Amino acid sequence: MVIEENLLENARVQGEYLGSLLRQRLQSPNALAAPFVFDVRGGGAWWGIEFDFAGPEASRIDFKGGKFGMLAQAHCLEKGLIIMGLSGGANIEGTAGDHLMLSPAYNITREQVEKIVDLFVESVEDVLRENTI
Repeated sequence: MVIEENLLENARVQGEYLGSLLRQRLQSPNALAAPFVFDVRGGGAWWGIEFDFAGPEASRIDFKGGKFGMLAQAHCLEKGLIIMGLSGGANIEGTAGDHLMLSPAYNITREQVEKIVDLFVESVEDVLRENTI
């Protein structure tokens, strides 16, 4: 099935598209999340987005004791998008950094990639708007 349906090639092609859309929507100069997106990296059907709330822009964000990764994961789930949210993995102490992981199916279509990015970015922006002071 993997070979017959060319799933690895599809994951590679759609993964490149997914990564480019994530970078465009999260890191462009006018993106709400841009000041907090440290890195977008991955390949194929496995992508991670690292957020950093230690910079000067973070002074206007208050998660009220919550963790961004968990809040964003909950928002995605409410919209029907399953992601993995992680908090505290960017330093040795495990106290800094939030990561959101995406792993779509190997048979994903271009339209589904666009829908995933729409839901993902909406969720991230919802969390940022709700917690801006």
